[in-house]
Amino acid sequence: MKSSKGKDNASSLFGIKKIPGDNQIRNLLDPIPAATIFGSFQQVYQWLKKPGVIKKFFYLDEEILIALDGTEYFSSKKISCPHCNCRNPRNGTTTYFHGCVTPIVVSPEQKQVINLEPTFRTLNCHISCPPPET
Repeated sequence: MKSSKGKDNASSLFGIKKIPGDNQIRNLLDPIPAATIFGSFQQVYQWLKKPGVIKKFFYLDEEILIALDGTEYFSSKKISCPHCNCRNPRNGTTTYFHGCVTPIVVSPEQKQVINLEPTFRTLNCHISCPPPET
């Protein structure tokens, strides 16, 4: 979270003094199913329907620009589940991972963006990947 200048957004924007590390954040969030936050996205959709809100993001003939970003949020050579994707590089190792695509409403006229509900990539390629050794 810290930038190259030694400051972070949580501190400068929100006045947070102690910021948990990556491992602590993972420990807190990993047990929570991702679907539990989907209600928040429904609230965002309802907010966007209010008069004038989405108009701030219109661009070129009232079009909405949506940026897509693919990311992996879990990766392991030893742990997998039925929902994992997998990768078999030429070196013979198998990596299991979870990934998603996150759509974001953007506009050159706005500093803010609006995150939309992610789509989870579930290729379920265990057919071609061996199970991890236990």
